[in-house]
Amino acid sequence: MRPPPPQGRGAGGGGALGRRAFASLLAAAVVALALLCLFYGAAFAPSIRRAHPRLPLWLRFRAQGTEALPADLVVSFIPVCDARHSELIPCLDRRLHYQLRLRLNLSLMEHYERHCPPAPRRLNCLIPPPVGYQDIWHSRVIQYWKHMKSEIRKDSFRNVMDMSTNLGGFAASLKKKDVWVMNVVPFTESGKLKVIYDRGLMGTTHDWCESFSTYPRTYDLLHAWLLFSEIEKQGCSLEDLLIEMDRILRPYGYAIIRDKAAVVNYIKKLLPALRWMTGHLR
Repeated sequence: MRPPPPQGRGAGGGGALGRRAFASLLAAAVVALALLCLFYGAAFAPSIRRAHPRLPLWLRFRAQGTEALPADLVVSFIPVCDARHSELIPCLDRRLHYQLRLRLNLSLMEHYERHCPPAPRRLNCLIPPPVGYQDIWHSRVIQYWKHMKSEIRKDSFRNVMDMSTNLGGFAASLKKKDVWVMNVVPFTESGKLKVIYDRGLMGTTHDWCESFSTYPRTYDLLHAWLLFSEIEKQGCSLEDLLIEMDRILRPYGYAIIRDKAAVVNYIKKLLPALRWMTGHLR
């Protein structure tokens, strides 16, 4: 009977076998990694060689999917917008506030309004005003008041509604009058309410295809600017809108309707049924 081998020799042989297996696996991994590097290196090398030699590496890969760059073009950095200009507010030059020493009311957000510089420096504005640009909306509102003065009793206006306001310009033009103006914004343009509130005005949103939530005979004056055209585009009834205006307008109240000629002529044919008197303001 053969005696068993000593324990020390068997353990040593097993350890040598494990080291040889680990070395073989490590060598196989190194070979696989080398082949992988060669494969991807061959795939990326032509595109890298075609890139501009002076472009940064990240710009080279960006240029692969775009049109070919001119041979003499050297891009070393990306230009950043000048911090003195703002891309959020048209025609805003921050240096102009200090040079002209504008006394702006920050609580009314006047520093976010348009303050265009003089003509030589106007190119710094992102959106220069067009040639011959003038503010005429304010004078038009005053003309309304002058034309209606002969028919309006003094202090007969208290509650006014701008039925389709933009940014509250109609209400702002009446700030010197002793009136209360409700600015109604279309429900699709509710973002304009923030500007109206920032100007210290009152406002709400509404869809004029439905009734307005107010008591009958509430308002003394209604201002409808292109409202009927918008209602017509939505497929709603112009007659229903006139009936709603008749409901919320007090007896002997007034309505100013500014719209396309065809729409105004159509409305004039309907007003006698409501016992309204009509007139033109030019």
